[in-house]
Amino acid sequence: MYRLIRKTDIIVGSRYVKGGGMENRWRNLLSLLYNRLIRFILKLPVYDNLSGFFMFKKSKLKPLLRPDIFCGYGDYFIRLLFEAKKRKLLIREIPVFYPNRLHGSSKSRFLGILVQYSRTVMSLLRSNLIKHPD
Repeated sequence: MYRLIRKTDIIVGSRYVKGGGMENRWRNLLSLLYNRLIRFILKLPVYDNLSGFFMFKKSKLKPLLRPDIFCGYGDYFIRLLFEAKKRKLLIREIPVFYPNRLHGSSKSRFLGILVQYSRTVMSLLRSNLIKHPD
């Protein structure tokens, strides 16, 4: 991953490129469909907008270290990718694979996260549609 960052601005670990995936088929399907919806609505250039597994060139990340981007749970990653797209940063995806948990269970509430992420997506869509005066 470190060698690849020299040729791009951002590297995103993706479950939805060749070689990536998830062991849990049901979660994989739900996540894949939701990621496709996010990609379609926001016109994002990546297939996995929720992985949160990424590497930035430091010079490209510094201007994005803002509290309006890095807030929330995993929805920060949607805002980060959206802002990177607006700045025309070069993004490359590499495969990651999520195995099933060996111990414990997720503390995340699926419906609550879905609502939170959907609000973020709609907020970004609105902000992109509204023309801001310079």
